[in-house]
Amino acid sequence: MSFPKLYATSCRDDLKRIEEEKNHLKELLWKSSGSWAEKEQAVQEDIIIASEEVVNDVDDGYMDDTSLA
Repeated sequence: MSFPKLYATSCRDDLKRIEEEKNHLKELLWKSSGSWAEKEQAVQEDIIIASEEVVNDVDDGYMDDTSLA
């Protein structure tokens, strides 16, 4: 498998991991005390940070748009 395809697969795996982590964090939030809105905002910020890491990899030239197809 070529490097771009391997990297695209890696990015898809990262995005899947981020989604699983988000769901896990939401589950933990239901069990903890405090404001749901504050907790939801914290989860969204974590998701944005993790997603930006993937985007930065693309911007750094590790991957181009055609390899995402």
